[in-house]
Amino acid sequence: MLIPQMAEQAFAQVGARCRNAALVFDRYTPEIRPNDKGEAKREGLKRVVGIQPDAALLAAARTRWQAMTQNAMQVTLQTDWRLVTGVGRNTPYEVGFHFNRYGVIGLPGSGLKGVARSFALLQITDATQHQIASQLEDILLKDDADFDKEWTHPAYKAEALAFRAIFGHTHAAGRAIFYDAMPTGTPRLEIDVLNPHYPRYYQEGRAPTQWQSPIPVFFITVAAGTPFQFAVGWRGNPNPNLLQKAQAWLVSGLMELGAGAKTNAGYGYFVEPNAQAAAQPAANAVLLASEPPQQQPLKQGKGRFNRKGNKLSITDDAGEHEVLKSRVGDAAFNSLPGDRSIVIYFYDELEVNGVLQHRVWRLVKIGK
Repeated sequence: MLIPQMAEQAFAQVGARCRNAALVFDRYTPEIRPNDKGEAKREGLKRVVGIQPDAALLAAARTRWQAMTQNAMQVTLQTDWRLVTGVGRNTPYEVGFHFNRYGVIGLPGSGLKGVARSFALLQITDATQHQIASQLEDILLKDDADFDKEWTHPAYKAEALAFRAIFGHTHAAGRAIFYDAMPTGTPRLEIDVLNPHYPRYYQEGRAPTQWQSPIPVFFITVAAGTPFQFAVGWRGNPNPNLLQKAQAWLVSGLMELGAGAKTNAGYGYFVEPNAQAAAQPAANAVLLASEPPQQQPLKQGKGRFNRKGNKLSITDDAGEHEVLKSRVGDAAFNSLPGDRSIVIYFYDELEVNGVLQHRVWRLVKIGK
């Protein structure tokens, strides 16, 4: 008997009692045949998102988290749109997902430290007008003597020293402690889909020809508006100023760089609690000159708005989508977001010369 068939039998016996989505995701994968078009995987993921975690277990875990972080600085943020993490894990579903041991979404502290560190490095790079961030990072990581010799921006030395104290360098560990994030309630999971139009190009390296059939790839995400608690602590003698700076860098990184995977496509960004989740066009959306046909519901994406010269476009994981200036009214053009702004865009799809393109109808700026 095949292992997937045995897993099916086991799930039929115990599945109704299972309260751990991670267990179902990792161990109770349905049988997926080679000619499957994604439906078996989708049905398997429906099992996962339908699991209701043990509320008492999660409450006890949150109590322990609060006790562990009682001397740390805490902050609560919520997902602006969907969040996905752990996509690189090996799984029959093709796209992984990171659950913690309680069967809910996990955001490891090591990854959060990376978010804060990346934002801090970008901020210092911009302030010093350094051309290459990696070269500046090399200097920040040197020992004290070499750092003093090679640092050439005296006005920003305090920021550099804060970076070294918080994140460490080659001769000393960082003093800041970035704890795993904890969802404040029961996170709602949703199924999302990638629909690559050139599967043989991505899987086999063949030319992206127009006669290839799209094969949907389903994966799990955390829903928009899901609140998480974050905490940053300090090793050794307290330093409130540096601790506050570490937390500020983390919060700014989560809001402007995002956490997890697919951040270029708008996943993983956070906002302050009770902020309106990015599920509908905002009241201050930039509308393009004409409205789409009402019978065609708009799809939603998220990416970086590019405003360079005479070309307007949006870049996300699927590529670059042009925004035609000829379809932007004069008043709307002046209110378009600045270059490299993070935007939500609303679009429909149109086939042009055999190529499926996005027609962007609305833009909403949500970050820098």
